[in-house]
Amino acid sequence: MTIHRLCAVALVITMLSGVGRLAADGCFVVLSEVRGVTGNASTVTSPKQEAILATDGRRVQVVLRTHFDQGPKELAWIVPVPAEPTNIRTCEGTAVFADLDQLTAPKFFTESISSSHGMGLHIGCNADAQLGANRDGTPLALSVRVVSQGTAGMYEYAVLSSKDAGDLEKWLNQHQYAVPKDAAEVFKKYTDKGWYWLAMRIRADATKEQVLAPHPITYMYQGELVFPLVISTLSSADESEIVLYIVGKTNFDTINWKSVDLGDFTGRAGNHNIPMPPVQLDPKSSSGTTYESDLRKLTKSNGGHLFVRELCEQWQLFGHEGMGRRFDDILDADLIDTIGKAQTITRLRAFVKRSDMDIDVQLEAKEKERQIQNRIYIRQATSQNSTADSGTLLLCLLPLGGAWAALKRRGKPGRRVAKVIVIMMCLILTMM
Repeated sequence: MTIHRLCAVALVITMLSGVGRLAADGCFVVLSEVRGVTGNASTVTSPKQEAILATDGRRVQVVLRTHFDQGPKELAWIVPVPAEPTNIRTCEGTAVFADLDQLTAPKFFTESISSSHGMGLHIGCNADAQLGANRDGTPLALSVRVVSQGTAGMYEYAVLSSKDAGDLEKWLNQHQYAVPKDAAEVFKKYTDKGWYWLAMRIRADATKEQVLAPHPITYMYQGELVFPLVISTLSSADESEIVLYIVGKTNFDTINWKSVDLGDFTGRAGNHNIPMPPVQLDPKSSSGTTYESDLRKLTKSNGGHLFVRELCEQWQLFGHEGMGRRFDDILDADLIDTIGKAQTITRLRAFVKRSDMDIDVQLEAKEKERQIQNRIYIRQATSQNSTADSGTLLLCLLPLGGAWAALKRRGKPGRRVAKVIVIMMCLILTMM
């Protein structure tokens, strides 16, 4: 190999050794993905509420996953809905939420620069279907109308309409959907607005299926895009982690809750004028960073009503048979076709105290499309040891530089050796 080729190889090695990410200041950056105590970068922890809300601007489809800490014989589930729910069925893709989290959860990378309760929660009110049932012949609450009834997988359900929260509470108790004491006060927030109710429980002939997380349930309605949170005060832990996936023609944001973007946690000036510190490493957390604790602090300083938009991206994840998407037949085929190729995924996340679940989460489409990537790069300062090593390498360059200058004066053979010394100097600079 000629001297010229050796020089070219040295230049390539010098460039490749810094492959990773080129920082804005021109330094080469080597990336390493942060691993938390769980061994991966997933950030969803229990207790939690998970929901997919897909909309074409007119219709809304909701997919809910619920987690219980007791067997099916004791399970009931009551969900308020802004309009009459239809197309009620179970969702066959039981792993959809785990897969969505794996794809969309924030991922943290370091930049090495050469320069509760044990139970999960759910949207709705968790009711004990075996306790407090009224069997004494008390007349039914006449203001409660049963709109429809049916089965969906292991669930049996009833769609209810009522303008009186007290009557609704009585009806649920009379039909063995025993609800917490004084539930009518919470129900009233929805009955006053004319909302419907989806009451579900495990079918009697499915009680042998001892599962803690049944199939997700899905339904559709026409109306506002909202995540009902006030109802969760009846059964929540002191704090709930909420993860929402909104699927539509554009990205989405909250209306009545404050929000920040994931990129705001880099320490730069945020897009929402909410100051926050840059994320640092924390091997004791689930993500391996201070992200969760920073989010909790920021939430507290903003009155407990704060979501972070962790991802907003045009990403055709959902489809139906024959389309070949990542998640087929989870969402209604006609709804997906209406949304079309402009399918955008927005991931919202919050840590909410039970005392702060006093308003539902209203959502709206954002006309101006802005992509948010689910990556954060944590810049690490050069350590003292690495500084010392750099100093040692610089000292190595001094005698090599002197030898190069002396050999260059000795004619053609000396110049060849001098070029070899240049290659060695390039390699040393690469190691610094």
